[in-house]
Amino acid sequence: MPPAVDVLTLANYAEKLPKWTDNDENQLHALVDMGSNGIRFSISDLSPPHARLVPCVYRERAAISLFDALESVGEQQQQQQQVREPVFEIPRAVIAQVADALARFYRTARDFGVHPDRFSVLATEALRNAANAGALIDAVAVAAPGVTVHLLAPEVETLFGAAGAGLGGCVAPPALMVDLGGGSVQLSPRLGYDVRSLEEAARAGRSLPYGAARLTRLAAAATTAAAAAAATEAAAFDVAATAEAKAVADARVMEAPYPLPRLGGYSVAGAVFADTARMRRIHHDEAGRKIYGLSKRRRAQFAAIAAVVDALVRALARSGGRTIRTATLWVRWGGSVAPADAVLLATLRALLDSARGPVGRVDPAFPFWAEYLGGVAAVVALFFPAGPGSIHEPRESIRFTADIRRTTSGTAVVHLHVDVVRSRTTGLDVGKAVAECFKPVGKRHSHFKVKVHTTECDSIL
Repeated sequence: MPPAVDVLTLANYAEKLPKWTDNDENQLHALVDMGSNGIRFSISDLSPPHARLVPCVYRERAAISLFDALESVGEQQQQQQQVREPVFEIPRAVIAQVADALARFYRTARDFGVHPDRFSVLATEALRNAANAGALIDAVAVAAPGVTVHLLAPEVETLFGAAGAGLGGCVAPPALMVDLGGGSVQLSPRLGYDVRSLEEAARAGRSLPYGAARLTRLAAAATTAAAAAAATEAAAFDVAATAEAKAVADARVMEAPYPLPRLGGYSVAGAVFADTARMRRIHHDEAGRKIYGLSKRRRAQFAAIAAVVDALVRALARSGGRTIRTATLWVRWGGSVAPADAVLLATLRALLDSARGPVGRVDPAFPFWAEYLGGVAAVVALFFPAGPGSIHEPRESIRFTADIRRTTSGTAVVHLHVDVVRSRTTGLDVGKAVAECFKPVGKRHSHFKVKVHTTECDSIL
């Protein structure tokens, strides 16, 4: 691990991270979670009396997988060991992407009013494995002066995962907390709610190198079925040994009819959690089709997730457990629209039917222009996530011009030109980001289409 990296341990994390007191004038805190599967940005308002709920006022995600980006650049011999381990580095292009993304979020946080002392960046498994982690830290320091990247030691990552799960309040101690990430799996016993109990659990916990992204890479690299099976067997053995060492006696679960999209928001029975065969069957049957609530990336890691679940089931026998969101959604309704969302969909369709005109149909222009205005609003929010600081700021930063042209078939095509000042485009692929805002516009309207053209400039005026 490079000496330039600031490592958070159980001994120093309380001193290095921002403090919270109920009498702070500014209660906004910004956090960057540099995980192995992606980078998440959030701003939370910790004002009393709702601080324990951690209300989120802004969130964003950059689809940058640091673990997938790691490239092998050779081998080195470990100290006091005879084996040689591969050396991994993060490519320069990815380092530049990360630095730009952090610089963009830092500006967003300042626009919201976050004090620089309340801005934290936490990195996990992928950065621990990178020999050039210091280069990424330096790039961030240049792109966002004053920002410090903290690398979590495995036990601190375990501590934060267990503490975060405890905010859900669904499972009372004693219990086993399992955090399946992209690069590692964090296991820790939940012994109590106080800080001392959480720290003791973190010391007893284990961080295992069997994250979804890591196992997916191992499976892709395996040249034979036997090699892949051997990797799975090794994962099962290590998980079993760790679980037995912690002597977890009870992992309680609570049945819930609908999983809430939050940490610790739902529980499932052990039999449901263990039914990976059904999960695999649904995954196979729904190949090529969208599974509600599941990203393409998570779906590509399904085999790895199922392997870890199998290992946990074998290790913990009949103690039961809770599953993760990506697996539970498949099991509960097989990839279709969730029951609550189905009711909402039916209600919206009824509202649309009630708006039909005298000839029994809605003017096709109405929904298109509603979608179009939504796309324009999304672009404004893209460049001003905290809202403009003044009435003049949008006029000086972004400009929309449009004209309508008809094709030979009669389709009306709206050509929208979006000009943006470069100071607002840091960390963005502007053309791709703006096009994404209009991606759903006109998809269901054969007579109306929209084409977006973007330009970066030094000044709008």
